Amino acid sequence: MSEPAIDRSVLEVIRSLQTPDDEDLLARIVSTFIHESARLSQDIAQAIDEADGESVRACAHTLKSTSGNVGAHRVVSLARDLEMVGRSGKLTDAGGVRAQLQHELLRAISELELYLEALEAA
Repeated sequence: MSEPAIDRSVLEVIRSLQTPDDEDLLARIVSTFIHESARLSQDIAQAIDEADGESVRACAHTLKSTSGNVGAHRVVSLARDLEMVGRSGKLTDAGGVRAQLQHELLRAISELELYLEALEAA
């Protein structure tokens, strides 16, 4: 069995920051992550297609940061790899790394959605 896509201890830290008079902080952060990661993934694919190493680097860097905020450590690692590929300007391996990144990103999103559903049901 593979390791979880999300480090739930990170989500628990976010939950601990919730104040009673504020809207659901965790749901807001997760929703923003899901929306932004989808956009960044598309931007990375387009940058690879256009052989734009700087855009690959910039988008991967942003995805790396936002993924860390929700505990998606494998996504962080792959985004870091893609960031370095973009920085080098040698994009021959970028498609393969992006495919792995996309797979892990989908796993992370799925786990985040299930986590939020479980909280709502509790």
